[in-house]
Amino acid sequence: MSNVFKAELYKIFHLKSTKIFLALTILIFGGSVFVPILFDAHSVKEYIFETSDMFSIIIIIMVVSYTILDYNAKTMKNLVSSGTNLPSIYLARMCSMFVMVAITLLVAMVSGGIASYIKLGGMGEGDVNIATGISMVESYFLQLIYLVGIACMTHFVTTLFRNTFLSLVIMIGFTMFGQVINVLIEKNLHVNLSGYSLQEVLTSINNMNLTPDFFQHFAIVTVVTLLVCSIIGCFVFSKRSLQ
Repeated sequence: MSNVFKAELYKIFHLKSTKIFLALTILIFGGSVFVPILFDAHSVKEYIFETSDMFSIIIIIMVVSYTILDYNAKTMKNLVSSGTNLPSIYLARMCSMFVMVAITLLVAMVSGGIASYIKLGGMGEGDVNIATGISMVESYFLQLIYLVGIACMTHFVTTLFRNTFLSLVIMIGFTMFGQVINVLIEKNLHVNLSGYSLQEVLTSINNMNLTPDFFQHFAIVTVVTLLVCSIIGCFVFSKRSLQ
C-alpha cells in the first residue's frame, strides 16, 4: 500500500489542477481580505475562524476532481497492473488526498492570516498572546480532522456515483443541510442527535467551544465517518468495474 500511496501522492503533486487549487485558495482567503464587502473582521483570528466554513467547499471540489480523474481518463485499470489489491488502492488514494487536505488548509490559514494582518495593520483587536496562538493551532488540527472526514466521505460518494456533478451536489448539499437531515432522523427515529451534525461540529470548532460533550460528539462523528466510508468504499471499489 505504501508504494501506491507514494505514487498517488506524486501524481497529485504534479497535476496542474493541484497548482490551480492552491492558487485559488490563496486568492480566495488572501485576496478577499482586500474586498471591503467581504471583510468585516476586527482581528486576524476572527477572520480565519469566520471563513473556515468555505474550507469544506474547496476540499469537496478538490477531492471530487482527484477521484474522478482516472475514471474520466479511462486509466483506472493501470493502477492494478502491479498486482496491488483493490482495497489498498482505494485507501492509498484516500490517504494521499488527506495530505492535500492538510496542505490546502494550511495554505488557506496562512494566506488569510498574512492578508488580514496587512489589512488590519497588525493582529487587530485583542492582545497577541500565547493563548491566541494556541487556539489558532488547535483550530487548525481540529478543522483538519473535520476536513479529513469530509474528504473521506467525498471520496466514497464520488467512487460510488462516478459523476462529477452528482457527487458535488450530494456533498455540498450534505454539508449545507446536515442539520436538517439530523432533525428528520430525530423526528422519525426518536433519538437525540444534538451536537452530532457536521455543521454543529464546525461551529463548535470556530467558537472554540471545546467542552467534553464536543470532544465526545467530534470523536463519534469522525470515527463513524472514517470507518463507514472506508469499509463500504473499499467494498464498492472492489466489486464494481474499473471502466
